[in-house]
Amino acid sequence: FQQLLRLLSELEQLQKAEPASGPASGEQWRAFEHWLAEQGCALPAGVAIRHSAARGHGLWATQPLAADPAQPLLRVPLALMLRPQPPLLEFAKQHAALSQSPTCLLALAVLLERARGPASPFAAYVAVLPREY
Repeated sequence: FQQLLRLLSELEQLQKAEPASGPASGEQWRAFEHWLAEQGCALPAGVAIRHSAARGHGLWATQPLAADPAQPLLRVPLALMLRPQPPLLEFAKQHAALSQSPTCLLALAVLLERARGPASPFAAYVAVLPREY
């Protein structure tokens, strides 16, 4: 609990000192794609991360894809799924509002990873997330 409070306090200080930034840069997206590949989650041929002014970043088909709907388009290893870890889950058990809101728990998990900065195993992912939602 104390570590969570300390990290949230550090995050608050970082956000006050950090100027508001816009969307992730091309370099950050390339780092994210490299991170995905290093972790065993390469994009299949015919799929790329692209930007749309109307919809933001997302996966785009760059060529016709296999017609077999039984075949997955993309596999994401469980290790790449950012989710609340046991210390945060234990903290949430003591606070009913958190334990009943998976969205709040996920938001806190993202904030904790953002506070860890480059030391976070999810740093490349967090860097491309929108600053506001």
